[in-house]
Amino acid sequence: MKKLVIISIFFIFISCNSKEKKKTEAQDETTLKANFDFLIGEWFRTNDEEGKATFESWKKSNDSTYLGHGFTIKGKDTIWQERVVLSPVKGEWYFQVKSPNDSISTDFKLTGYTDISFVCENQQNEFPKLIQYRKNGNDKLHAEISADTTKIDFEFQKK
Repeated sequence: MKKLVIISIFFIFISCNSKEKKKTEAQDETTLKANFDFLIGEWFRTNDEEGKATFESWKKSNDSTYLGHGFTIKGKDTIWQERVVLSPVKGEWYFQVKSPNDSISTDFKLTGYTDISFVCENQQNEFPKLIQYRKNGNDKLHAEISADTTKIDFEFQKK
C-alpha cells in the first residue's frame, strides 16, 4: 500500500510538472513571436534642435531580430550614433544598444508590448532607465527615453 501511495504521488508530481512546462513553453513561444514590424523603415526626427538632424533606420534581419541604426548630424558631421538589436535572448526580448566606442551593449529588457508599442527597462543604467516606442498612425513614431524626472521625446516621421 505504501508503494502505491508513493507511486501515485510521483505520477501526480510528474503530471503537474509537465503541465507547468507546457505553460512556460507556450508563454515563451508567444513572447518569441512578438511583432515589432511597425519599426521597419527610414525615420527622421521632427522635433530636433535647430541645426541638427536625427535619423533612425530599422530593418528585420530574420523572424525575431530587428536591427536599428540611429544617428544625428550637425552640419556635415555625425555627432552621435548607435546601433540597436531588438531580439530574444534566452526566451526574453532585449533592446541592446551599442555606440561605436562601446565594447559591449547596454541591454534593456522588454517589460511590455502591444501591436504598436513596447517598453524596455534597465534600472541599473544611469540614463536612460526606460525606453518606449509607439507608432502613431501610418507614418509617425514616438520614442521616449527617461530616468527619474528626466524625459526626452523623439517624434519621428517616416521618409
